[in-house]
Amino acid sequence: MNAHRSLMLAVLFALAPFVAKPVAADPILDFTGGTAEQAPSDATVGWKFTVTGSAITITGLGLFDAGADGLAQSHQIGLWTGTGSVLASATINAGNSTTAVQSTSPDGNWRSTSDMMNATNTPITSLQLNPGDYVVGAFYAKGSPDSVMFGATTSTIKGVTWDEYRGASGPASFPGTFTFEGGGKGFFGPNLFTATTTTATTTPPIPEPTSLILLGSGLAGLAGRIAWRKRRPK
Repeated sequence: MNAHRSLMLAVLFALAPFVAKPVAADPILDFTGGTAEQAPSDATVGWKFTVTGSAITITGLGLFDAGADGLAQSHQIGLWTGTGSVLASATINAGNSTTAVQSTSPDGNWRSTSDMMNATNTPITSLQLNPGDYVVGAFYAKGSPDSVMFGATTSTIKGVTWDEYRGASGPASFPGTFTFEGGGKGFFGPNLFTATTTTATTTPPIPEPTSLILLGSGLAGLAGRIAWRKRRPK
């Protein structure tokens, strides 16, 4: 390997920590409190929410992993308008869900998938939600090891409000008809994510002074070696 190539590789390796920063997924809702319980019967559970500010872009659907021990079963997730029109759906399982995202609840964490489909079952990578009402729900089979959190208190990102819980007993059906609903504390499993884990394309941050000193020292050493080789007798 010649000296010029060595110098270029040194620069690339030195700058590598400042590029390709991961961007963590952000759930639009989180919660505290509540208890983890298994579904007593086949049921779809979820919640109604309202986008109150600017439009938000959804790039994933997800599920709460109670116990933070992974998903034991596959779950269908649906997103509807407030009037019942399906907007997106996904099937989440241990194989297609991302690395866990930290929750404000100490009882588990969030997992998400970007494998979304629109109303015509065409794959989509993102979905814009304009101001208005929406419902998200996920199916849990009777006795599923993947528990739902009951009686929890919510918090949401700016521009989104939690309205009430929704649920329906029986086999999974998307879009489905929710047969019970209410306010107060809710039960939580499904969620939406405003970003998926990816590589940032923004300008990398300015290296810290210590890093610059180390980089400069390395380049100076390489430059000295190149000059020494040129002066060395043949």
